[in-house]
Amino acid sequence: MKKGVLVFTMFTVMFIFCAFINAQAPEKAKIVFSHKVGDNDDSMEIFAMDTDGKNIQRLTNNQVFDDRAAWSPTGRKIAFQSKRDGTDGIYVMDADGKNVQRLTNDPKGAYCPIWSPDGKKIAFETYRDLNYEIYIMDADGKNLRNLTNNPATDLTPTFSPDGSKIAFVSNRNNQNGIYVMDINGKNVEILTAMGFDGYPAWSPDGRKIAFVSERDGLPNIYVMDNDGKSQIRLTDENIVGYWPAWSPDGRKIAFLSEPQWTFDILVMDADGKNPVNLTNSNEWEWITPQCWFDPAFIAVSSAGKFITTWAWIKQGR
Repeated sequence: MKKGVLVFTMFTVMFIFCAFINAQAPEKAKIVFSHKVGDNDDSMEIFAMDTDGKNIQRLTNNQVFDDRAAWSPTGRKIAFQSKRDGTDGIYVMDADGKNVQRLTNDPKGAYCPIWSPDGKKIAFETYRDLNYEIYIMDADGKNLRNLTNNPATDLTPTFSPDGSKIAFVSNRNNQNGIYVMDINGKNVEILTAMGFDGYPAWSPDGRKIAFVSERDGLPNIYVMDNDGKSQIRLTDENIVGYWPAWSPDGRKIAFLSEPQWTFDILVMDADGKNPVNLTNSNEWEWITPQCWFDPAFIAVSSAGKFITTWAWIKQGR
């Protein structure tokens, strides 16, 4: 078989496979977020919108606290936390808000779900041990396991793009900062601790981690190398920034800002330039590191090895 035919065949098979796994995913790039509805402070609902802030679609409607929504790697599912059954738990639903399933059931609560890059695991924080720990479970809620098992407070896990590491926030060793560990909870290392550093988010290529720091007074968005070096502030000192999230192509960063004592969703270039407010809602909103989905950048995994999709090839990546 000629090389050109072989390459074309590989791309064709990859395209068909990507189309199959993407059958129920959004057809264009979307940002999923939670938004306060009505006068009840506990009423947060989940919405999705285009990446320019248009075409907002409501996905949940329960008059309860639905929050911290995260796209699955294929875009077919959304994990989130909810109080709909009385205590905070981790749930999943289809991308259109249908077929809601509860994954955790613990009176102490479970929060901040995040998908592994292969979509087989979900990490989250929980108070089930009377201390905030990071747990991991199968995507169907089975096989729960404590990864941190530390008397400190451990919060907001997020997977590295290759699935080998988890970044999280902890106050262990009297240092409030960002740590990384292997996916089995071993080899914990501190990356940064300067006052309050939190809300880590890996760049799509795994080389950078965006985060929030109050080292200059107000919370701002910073970025650093994945080993903690070269820490640079991205947002203007007058912009309060929380919980960054990279676009799948690594060119943009979405984040929360607090212009009028409420959180709006902004998007800026990855170097901090050209911030644009997408929502301007004057209501509370929230995003997670996995709030941004683009069907052109689906990572198809097999035994932990990632295949680059056609969209990456077209852009020369």
